[in-house]
Amino acid sequence: MLKAMPFPSAIFSLIAVGALWLAVGNSLGLWLGGFGVVALLLPPLCLHGPTLLKRLIDAAIVTDCIVVVWLLSAAGASVTLLDWFLCTAVLYAFAAAGFGMAHALRALRLPADLAAAGAILVLTGWLAAPVWLSPVMNDSLADVISSYHPLIAINSRLAELGIWLEQPIIYRHTVLGQDVAYSLPSSLWPVILLHAAVGGCAASIAIFTGFWRARTID
Repeated sequence: MLKAMPFPSAIFSLIAVGALWLAVGNSLGLWLGGFGVVALLLPPLCLHGPTLLKRLIDAAIVTDCIVVVWLLSAAGASVTLLDWFLCTAVLYAFAAAGFGMAHALRALRLPADLAAAGAILVLTGWLAAPVWLSPVMNDSLADVISSYHPLIAINSRLAELGIWLEQPIIYRHTVLGQDVAYSLPSSLWPVILLHAAVGGCAASIAIFTGFWRARTID
């Protein structure tokens, strides 16, 4: 089905981002939810292209749709262009990690659907880490989460829109900010560099595995 559609990434992304805007409006949730859209849509949509260029385009389209909506959101909220740019950099790094992981799993001979599912599981699990890590959360782990978690990172630039871990829904499911103290990071670059490095390492695995197979076949 995906192969029969010319640009499934654009169609699904616009639907997802539109639904997100209708659900949360021009709020902090729109920015945080963009990462959820990438986590759920990018892995399956970037694995079905016939060429690497097409797969990169599909991944870029998924991310670009969110970035454009964020820009529109920034115009109607107290978000500066610098804030938008830095949050966009975090999102692209997160997307790069997802793209790399999906292709690394595919290169390890997993079927495309299973590789996409594995990447989705890792990405969504990382986004939800402040919740499922709560039973073992301590000060040291809280410091790591605070420094490298993408949602906490962008929240440091969007504090005027609210604090994510103090929102009613998430507040009931995490100990961060309650039993265990944490702080918003002063810089987004550690988060950007970490996710970009994960994406680069995963892509290297995919490239090396494909090269090794080609040499073996020859």
